[in-house]
Amino acid sequence: MPIGKATISYLTLVGFLFLSACERAPRERRLPVPDLRGGEPSIELDPDAPLDPRVIPLVPDGLVGTDRLCDLSFVGEPAPSRGAHRLPEGILERRIVRCFASTGEGDLDLHIPAALAEDASALAAKRRIRIRVRSVDGGFEQKPVAELRAVLGESPLDPPPPAELAVMAARDPFGDRDLLPAGQTGRCAIAWVGTFRPVPENERPRRPPGARHEVMLACRHVLGDDEVKLVFPDRLASAALGLRRGRIVELRVLSREGPSGSLPITVFALRDPNE
Repeated sequence: MPIGKATISYLTLVGFLFLSACERAPRERRLPVPDLRGGEPSIELDPDAPLDPRVIPLVPDGLVGTDRLCDLSFVGEPAPSRGAHRLPEGILERRIVRCFASTGEGDLDLHIPAALAEDASALAAKRRIRIRVRSVDGGFEQKPVAELRAVLGESPLDPPPPAELAVMAARDPFGDRDLLPAGQTGRCAIAWVGTFRPVPENERPRRPPGARHEVMLACRHVLGDDEVKLVFPDRLASAALGLRRGRIVELRVLSREGPSGSLPITVFALRDPNE
């Protein structure tokens, strides 16, 4: 069947509009992945200084199996060995404790040997104890596990003051992909900080080179809290230890993942891109 002039004109118009739309459509933005390799590890271990337990997963080779000081800021109720929560032989009970140091504070799953049952009654805030770090995780809520070695008396240091929430004006909604797409930087008013963990092997190909650690944060804004995942290298581990409730940190969104594609994957927004 011959094609009429009207049909040809219509097809030409459709083709023109399609090509014009393609030209006007924004090109896909491919965000350069920062290279986080290089630099020296930023955490120095002092065996004579109190331990911040959050450091344990950041430098496990230097801590597991060693004796360290712990200045207590919180002591939980004892949990005896029973049922599905059987403790290793010779361990009487376990307690969740919080140790504080100059870098901050973190939790431990503290195992109490039967031989130190009397000393365990003296565990209280502002006491200094000696512990042996047993593992990076595997404790209650996957906290590091340590074993009580001795109760040394009162700590000469004061626990950190309670954290305060940051001012409302400083908060950006990281959950809004239109306001904070990949490549944009936002100010995160920290509501809570999760546990430091190594980046899983299966996720490393999707992370910047050199990003060895990750932590979940909640960023608070006027409508609620947005969870983000922060990845960082060894050389920024000391900066990560400064993350705590009430502080404000600038984060750069690299991508979004998760079942709905809404979880922001972020890095520290460094002022110098060559850092």
